[in-house]
Amino acid sequence: SSGGDVIHSNLQAILAVSLALAASMRIAGAQSVPVERAEYQVSVGPLDAGSGVMEIVGREDVDGHDTYHAVLSIQGGLGPARIDDRFESWIDATSWSERSKLFSRRFVQDQNELSKRRQRDYAMWPERRQYRRADTGETLALPTDRPLDDVSVLYLARTLPLAVGDVYTIDRYYKSDANPIVLRVLRRETISVPAGTLDRKSTRLNSS
Repeated sequence: SSGGDVIHSNLQAILAVSLALAASMRIAGAQSVPVERAEYQVSVGPLDAGSGVMEIVGREDVDGHDTYHAVLSIQGGLGPARIDDRFESWIDATSWSERSKLFSRRFVQDQNELSKRRQRDYAMWPERRQYRRADTGETLALPTDRPLDDVSVLYLARTLPLAVGDVYTIDRYYKSDANPIVLRVLRRETISVPAGTLDRKSTRLNSS
């Protein structure tokens, strides 16, 4: 389905590869803001296919709701097949303390893939179980009152134990026809980086 194609193409580059996570946290002003940065190496088999960065860049108001602004950027490719993608999510701040229940209030895509550009801006109203695509004005139904997008689902995945052999089914993606998302943990490895030795989880993602 078209929804399945979207979630597969956006997330396969991250969740279906080895993930090397490095996060930091700092205090901003009078509030504790989880400013995090995670770097990913993207591979296709034995080939290095690029890199990605996922980070919390600030705290913002969306329709009167406090949110954390998260950004995922991916650059790379093989040969002439290049990508330069940026995904932005505004994650409800009240759900942040219990990340297994976190959800999004806005999602923006800016994709440059194979010399083609795709831009989308989605406003979400979880309480009404609706979302709107800004460029068309089309309003559609959300399958849940805790919707996930391409970025917030990664933060949810990071809360999971991710033991080798585990299989997780996630049915809260904001586009109904892309549910469920199935995450399989294939193996665990260690890698050496300038900061030391990190765990790396190899995963595979499938969607409807």
